[in-house]
Amino acid sequence: MQLIAREGADLHIAFNLHSILAKAGMAVESLRAECILQTPDNSYGLGYIVLVCLPRIITLGVATADEVDIDTLQQRPDEERTQSTGIYIGDVMRDACARKPGI
Repeated sequence: MQLIAREGADLHIAFNLHSILAKAGMAVESLRAECILQTPDNSYGLGYIVLVCLPRIITLGVATADEVDIDTLQQRPDEERTQSTGIYIGDVMRDACARKPGI
C-alpha cells in the first residue's frame, strides 16, 4: 500500500467510485465487491507481483532489496500457507457499472 500511496494513487477509490462516476455525469447502475478466499491448497503469486514492482519499491524508499529478500519471497508465504488449516481474504476486487444517461 505504501508504494501505491507514494505514487499518488487514491487508496480509497473503491469508496469514491460512485461520486466519481456521478460527477462525470454517469448513471451508476451498481457497485460490487468480491473477496478471493485463499486456502492452504491455493498458491498466491505475491513473489511475482513484488518482483515486477521491486524497482519502484526501492526507488520510492518503501523497502530495501535486503528487506524484501526477493529470492525467498514466494517461498516464505507458501510454506506458511501449507502449514496452516486456515483461510484468509487474499484480494478484494471492486467493480462499478455505469452508463451515460439515456443510453
